[in-house]
Amino acid sequence: MRNDDSGGHRDAGERRTKTDLWMAGDRPRTVWRLSGFIASYFLVALVLGIGYQFLPGGFHTVFVQTLLLHLATAAATVIAVYAIDQRTWKSVGLWFFPRWSRAFLAGTALGVGFILLVWLPGVASGWEVLPPASWEAGYILDVVGSGVLLYLLVGFGEELLFRGYCFQALIEGTNEAVAVVCTAVLFGLAHAFNPNADVLSVVNIGLAGTMFGIAYIRTRSLWLPAGIHFGWNFAQGTLFGMPVSGMQVRGLLSTRIAGPSWLTGDVFGLEGGLGITVVLLLAILALYHPAIARLRPEESEDGNQEYERS
Repeated sequence: MRNDDSGGHRDAGERRTKTDLWMAGDRPRTVWRLSGFIASYFLVALVLGIGYQFLPGGFHTVFVQTLLLHLATAAATVIAVYAIDQRTWKSVGLWFFPRWSRAFLAGTALGVGFILLVWLPGVASGWEVLPPASWEAGYILDVVGSGVLLYLLVGFGEELLFRGYCFQALIEGTNEAVAVVCTAVLFGLAHAFNPNADVLSVVNIGLAGTMFGIAYIRTRSLWLPAGIHFGWNFAQGTLFGMPVSGMQVRGLLSTRIAGPSWLTGDVFGLEGGLGITVVLLLAILALYHPAIARLRPEESEDGNQEYERS
């Protein structure tokens, strides 16, 4: 008499199908990882938003709103990394490996340098630059200190959101090119409703997102892109007093941009003009210099070794 074990094979096949639907290797599939992050982000943002309503009126500022949004990003990243992926924070690429400070400072210098490539020719062509409103040490420290705090928050917060967990999950689930393009498009669209935004500004900010994505890929850490992001915004806003992505901020100097808006960006700031488009394309090429790759962690230090093998 023959034993019929077809039922057992069928059950095993069904279990494999269910596993394949949810899992890819030892982690959930990319769509579930992204869904988990997005759900966590909006849930935490909702809770923080409710709490914001109970803060004293003096705390109802753009800075506090920005801080809470980036706290939601950090919390969602922690949930996704530890609960969904069952990895450690190191895997996100934001940890203190031996060259972290060099990567961040190099990024900051590059960000300031890229802005200088447009600001210096602009000044030479006749842009008016006004001196600080006061030379008192207290005023200078206030402007610089508040600018450092704001743009560190924006630089790290936006890089963690756009080049952190979701970006890296897309790389693992698809490839680097798809991840860079998708996040760059989202990064550009996220700034589409800023004051005085137009098609060119959205395209330029999307190119900036491409630059930041390549900076991560070249170094496998967030320190370089966060440094570039910080230096870029700090130079535009705090040092030279120009609008940053359409947002007017207080700067040490005050630069009055002149010339055709399609070239200079005018009231949106440099990111609204073709001048910065050229700089962004050159910056993307510059990131392929061999010196940039030397800023990445050694293989024995790399928190993303799993990412490298995937």
